[in-house]
Amino acid sequence: MKISIVFAFVILFFTSCYYSSDEFYFVDIPSTELPEIVLSTNFDTLETIIIRDSILFEYEVSIDTGRLYITRIFLSEFYIFASDSIRDSLWINPTYLTEDGQYEMNMELIYKTTSGSLSDRIDAEYAKLDTSWNVILNRGEILK
Repeated sequence: MKISIVFAFVILFFTSCYYSSDEFYFVDIPSTELPEIVLSTNFDTLETIIIRDSILFEYEVSIDTGRLYITRIFLSEFYIFASDSIRDSLWINPTYLTEDGQYEMNMELIYKTTSGSLSDRIDAEYAKLDTSWNVILNRGEILK
């Protein structure tokens, strides 16, 4: 009796979980344009940033949709900062890296796409804007 109940349960369980469909559901996405985004920093006029001591980095993001998910900043491959604010600042400390030399500072802005797709409507779709600066770390006499 118990074996037949377990066997019936197994058969019902496996057959009830099977689903197959050969149909596709296509929907046109209403908008394919990404929102306009403007990034302004206190380093806008600099191509190369020379760091001898701590330096203040300030930024402001303007997005026509007004939806910034996160801003991430990397110095070389080191993750040094994250914020979900459209305006913020941080002190870049020369002790983030152990050796003097030339590095790259990358800033990633992750924001809402406003494409109108289903994933956009549930906030699972994003776009990313990358920008970078050359950084020369020259502590010289400061740490000696």
